[in-house]
Amino acid sequence: MSESLNALRRSGTDKTPNADREPPKKKFPVPSMAKLLPWLLIAAFVLLAWWLFGDRFESGRDVNLVKVVTARAQLTASADVAENAADAPAEVLSFDGPTLFQASGWVEPDPLMLRATALYSGVVEAVHVLEGQKVSKGQHLATLVDDDARLDLKTAEAQLAEAEASLASSRADLEASRAFIVSKRREVTAAEARLNELTDESDRLAKAGKEVFRESQIRQAALRVESQVAVVEASRAKVSEAEAQLSQSQAAVDLARANLARAEAEVGRRKLALERTRIASPVDGRIQKLYAAPGKKRILAMDDPESGTIATLYQPEHLQARIDVPLEEAAQLVIGQPVRLRSTLLPDRVFEGRVTRIDGEADIQRNTLQAKVEILNPADKLRPEMLCRAEFLPVPEASGAKAAQGATANSGRVALYVLGSALVDSGSKKGVWALDTSGERIEWRDLRLGDTRREGHLRVLEGLRPGDWIVDNPPGDLQAGERVKNVSR
Repeated sequence: MSESLNALRRSGTDKTPNADREPPKKKFPVPSMAKLLPWLLIAAFVLLAWWLFGDRFESGRDVNLVKVVTARAQLTASADVAENAADAPAEVLSFDGPTLFQASGWVEPDPLMLRATALYSGVVEAVHVLEGQKVSKGQHLATLVDDDARLDLKTAEAQLAEAEASLASSRADLEASRAFIVSKRREVTAAEARLNELTDESDRLAKAGKEVFRESQIRQAALRVESQVAVVEASRAKVSEAEAQLSQSQAAVDLARANLARAEAEVGRRKLALERTRIASPVDGRIQKLYAAPGKKRILAMDDPESGTIATLYQPEHLQARIDVPLEEAAQLVIGQPVRLRSTLLPDRVFEGRVTRIDGEADIQRNTLQAKVEILNPADKLRPEMLCRAEFLPVPEASGAKAAQGATANSGRVALYVLGSALVDSGSKKGVWALDTSGERIEWRDLRLGDTRREGHLRVLEGLRPGDWIVDNPPGDLQAGERVKNVSR
């Protein structure tokens, strides 16, 4: 009975209308992360590019940019007068004056870098110093292999001994020739005396005639005279032969002396070559850079300028700075001008210097003129090629430098002028809109103006630098950092 009731209930439940049932939920496909990742990366790159370079797509406001006018105030001094500052002693220089301008440079040896050069081509056997080491004049820096040089010296000494022996032999021959010619001249004298005797006898017999002497005696006397004449002539010929032999012996002696001098010179040259296998320091100083190492060749007369260099040296007490001065400031350079120098090596120390040279040629790429500044109080820690900053000061009026100071004062500092139409007067302050370091956006510059006016330009004492670009007739709604575009270019 109960089973039939349950069956009826199930059948009743199955006959419930469809309207009472909940509609099935519609399922949408879910995209996988593999499909979304490329789009997410593209979107990230686009956002990054816009953040980095988005400002480049800004067109910028059109403005008229003009350059600050740079002029030299009262350029009336003679360059010859300014050169007289070189005669001013360093003791009268003042390093407490105002800074005219600043420039950067490098430390270097004064006046030039020194080189210890091998004057003998060979192979380095040993190096006795290291870079940065202090050395004294004459101290050995390196040694070259000297076996060949020693053998060459022995050969030259043997040739010298041979030349000395040859000279001694030639001198002995010369003395023998001199003795021989003396004996021959004595023979001539004796023969001539005998000839005179025979001639007198023959003349006496001839004068007495046949009445006193027989004809045969007279003839024999005449024959003896003729025979003695032949003896005299033969003796004289032997003297001439002896004189020729003497001249030959003298020439042999002269040749032996020349050979001896050549042998002595060769010995000296070989000794010098042996000495040059030991390279010594030319001055008291410090090793800047070594070019030699054991087993390395050092050869003269090569295309490489350092092929024979053992080391470069500098003297710590003789240093200078080569300063690249911008051309807009170079007109203020004067020989003898005091300079304050600073280096990051010793930031708390100020070095004193003076301008000793100004190069005769400017650097067209850097737009600078190089000046040499002697460092008057160098520190032992300073090294060549260290960066430094130079502050150029006015030349003091002392000990004959007054004329040079007058030249500097007349030449003046760089004077800057700005167009009056570019000036913005807000009542409490005056200034201009100028390009920032990026060259694309503007920034506000407060100015301190002078009383000088030239053709619509006003003198600027503070606030601008040579080469700055400013906005002419600026719109009233300009904002700092706003991008601008120059319509006058």
